[in-house]
Amino acid sequence: MRKFETIFLLAIVLGLLLKFTHLPGASILIVVCFSVLAVFYQYFSFAFLHKVPLKLAFKKESYPPQRGKTLPLSIFSGIALSVSAVALMFKLQHWPGANVLLMVGIFANALSFGFAAFLRKQNDLPMLNKTLVRNGLATAFCLVFFIFGTAILLDFNYRNHPDYIQATKDLQASPTDPVLLENYQREFDKMRGNPQD
Repeated sequence: MRKFETIFLLAIVLGLLLKFTHLPGASILIVVCFSVLAVFYQYFSFAFLHKVPLKLAFKKESYPPQRGKTLPLSIFSGIALSVSAVALMFKLQHWPGANVLLMVGIFANALSFGFAAFLRKQNDLPMLNKTLVRNGLATAFCLVFFIFGTAILLDFNYRNHPDYIQATKDLQASPTDPVLLENYQREFDKMRGNPQD
């Protein structure tokens, strides 16, 4: 399962490179990979973090009493990682609701990180180290994307289209203004190469 996670994380990095160089297929790759990772973390984190093979994941004997103590933590950690994956996908795609998801992801990952650090003082299990690393990285990424916000992503991604950036920022400031919406649509069409004038 570690290979599975690594492959999809590398595919996300490839999708980001494609997105920042404006090559086709970037958004599809980002959405598919983040979605698959979110589902993977949501449903298989308890087995993945405990190094249980997938074919034995749903058998009771795969989880001895020592592992059973950390099973709720691994399930919660998977939910937190899943929310973070969806939040980062929303932020990179400039979809609404990204900041709320980022806040939930930051809180959930920080909570999971804190519980794992507390349990690690009592007993040193490899699962706790994996949880600390993954939740710490997810918290850091969510925090960075939350702090720097959409404006920096827009400025970087559409650096060759300053009128579009300004129209987008104006529309975000006042989303119900029909004049700003019309200006945004005109700049979007101009940026995509099909002006409506």
